[in-house]
Amino acid sequence: LHDDTMKIIKKRLEALKNKETSFEDSKDLLDYMIQASLEENGQVDKELLRDEIITFLFAGHDTT
Repeated sequence: LHDDTMKIIKKRLEALKNKETSFEDSKDLLDYMIQASLEENGQVDKELLRDEIITFLFAGHDTT
């Protein structure tokens, strides 16, 4: 699960870096978290982001 989540994060960051997509193109949870991280400290801690995404996935699953 960690590896798959990290692949998705890296793919999205690469797409943003190469301007293949932008925050205006889509607004999903990952976009909001990346954008907030960049605004807060100018960089993205991929491991922290991965852990937060996994927490949201499982917390949402447990409440439905």
